[in-house]
Amino acid sequence: MSHDHASAQGSSQVGNDGHGSGHKAGHTAHAHHIVPLWLLTAIFVALLVLTYLTVAVTKVDGNQINIPSFNIIVALLIAVVKAVLVCLYFMHLRWDSPFNSLLVIGSILFVGLFIAFTIIDTSSYKKTFTPPGGFSPPTQIAPPAATAEPAPAASEAP
Repeated sequence: MSHDHASAQGSSQVGNDGHGSGHKAGHTAHAHHIVPLWLLTAIFVALLVLTYLTVAVTKVDGNQINIPSFNIIVALLIAVVKAVLVCLYFMHLRWDSPFNSLLVIGSILFVGLFIAFTIIDTSSYKKTFTPPGGFSPPTQIAPPAATAEPAPAASEAP
């Protein structure tokens, strides 16, 4: 028995919306949102400005303002803001379910928070490590010393 595609087009079976999405015909659970070009351009410019700020913050000496990890903290905050902008506008989460936006943005914030705690914790460790027993590995390996005698030439057979 053959399947007639033409007769199934008008039926209410799942997957017959003509787009292969698995939804019933006429069902609009996920309406596609077309983002205006001016908004995408504005987000792009904002991302460029934030990238410039990330580079500019590397020139600031955090020790002068009594915040040793200032550069890393500000750069991490800027990175989180940029990730949220990309997810909201370029991944269209702004027009998706609020629950999905909450999950993604919450995940990004927690990753930023975990990285920040790791960075803050590393400042409490010693700058150099001396293993027990006083052994300290050499910092630079010296090249091998040149020999005073030249290497013997290979003998030629007559």
